[in-house]
Order: sequence, then structure tokens, then C-alpha cells
Amino acid sequence: MKLTSSFFISLLVLSGCETPQRLERPKATATLSCKVPTITPLPETKEAQEKGGIEISVAPASYKPLLEKRIRHMRVEPNIGESLQISLWLASIPPDQRGNYVFVEETTETSVKPTPDHLQFLIKINNKLSRVFRGAGTVVQFNVGGKLLAVDQAGYAQMLQAIVPPRTEHQLSISGPAVDVLPDNATIGLFLYDVVTAIDAAGNVTEKQNYEWYFTCVTKLAEETVEVAPSTRKLIPIQSLRQ
Repeated sequence: MKLTSSFFISLLVLSGCETPQRLERPKATATLSCKVPTITPLPETKEAQEKGGIEISVAPASYKPLLEKRIRHMRVEPNIGESLQISLWLASIPPDQRGNYVFVEETTETSVKPTPDHLQFLIKINNKLSRVFRGAGTVVQFNVGGKLLAVDQAGYAQMLQAIVPPRTEHQLSISGPAVDVLPDNATIGLFLYDVVTAIDAAGNVTEKQNYEWYFTCVTKLAEETVEVAPSTRKLIPIQSLRQ
């Protein structure tokens, strides 16, 4: 009988020492997507074109998906338990600093977008003239699927502001329409019109030429699976508030 009692006591002690396994909740995920283009020159398009004394070459950018995270704060009222914790914490700091904090719900928003997010081309200008080449007055156009698209002049400001000394090269970039407006499959034309290609001894423009490049554009949907972080409720400095 004594042995039996000892056995049960030992069993109870061992049972009480066991740590129950903790079940972890599966992490929430989401699938995000964006259009990513592949730009390829058409066979009949020469990358480098020389007219008069100016050689211009064009190379399209490479695109890839880019994940971006953004933290947002929304002011909320704390519950009873949170209010107690806030009161205890605020009691530990000087009274004149207690108004510098706000209680918020913090969420992290994740998005994916192509980078670069606009059509982009690297331009190389080789000035073989005996005079300075100036890009001012050049007309830049983008044709997508047979339609001219209006673009912000800031996208090709580097071309208009280009100043290339004689017998030197200069690189710049030109940006066009946003990637998200491109069709899934189209021909893209990049046109540079009224480019000065000849100057007389007095510096007067004697010749202007047009340059044209054509590319195929194929867009595909790029997907990224991301972890969805749960929202948190916290006290933060008011200067850290993000909306």
C-alpha cells in the first residue's frame, strides 16, 4: 500500500512538471502583384544611330518588382487594461512631457511596384562636331501601340538641358509614361526630333535630324508572397505619428 501511494505521488509530480506544447498560429500571408515590362529593340532598330556629326545610342532599362512597406498610425481610445498600463508608464516621466504621447493602432502596409515605375531609357550622345552640342529645342515623343502619349517634360529635362563639348560623350536618362498604363503587348517608339546635327563656322544651325527607335514591350504579372504583420496598439511620441 505504501508503495502504491509513493507511485501515485511520483506520477503526480512528474505530470505537473510537464510543459504543454504551445500551438503556434500560422502566419498570415498575402500575394501581391504588379506588371513588369520587358523592353526589347526591334531587329530593324539600330541601338546607335549617327546623323551628321551626332551619334545617339539608346538602351532600355531593366525592370523588376520592388516591395515597399509603409507604417500607418490611427489614433484610438485605449481599453481599461491599456489605460492602466499607460497611467503607470506616464507616472514614470516628467509631467511636462506627458502630453507628447498619443495612443495609436499601428499597421504596416506592404505593396509591390515595378522599378523603375516609368519607361526609362539610357541615352548616350557622342558629339563629333567641332562645336558644342546643345539639346535645347529637341522634341521628345513616346508612341505606345500607335498612340502618342503625353508625358511630363521633367522626364526628359536632361535631354533639353544637355550641353556636350566637341568630341566628347555624355550620358543621360529619359523617362516616359508610367509602367502601369502600358498594354500587355505593344510596340513602343521613342522619337527625338529636330536634333541639331550640323553647325557652320559662325555657330549657326545648318541641319537638324530626327532619330527613331522601336521596341517590343511585353508585360507580365510578377507576384510576391508577403507576411501580413498584425496591427499593434501602442503609445508613441506625437512627432512619430504617421498617417
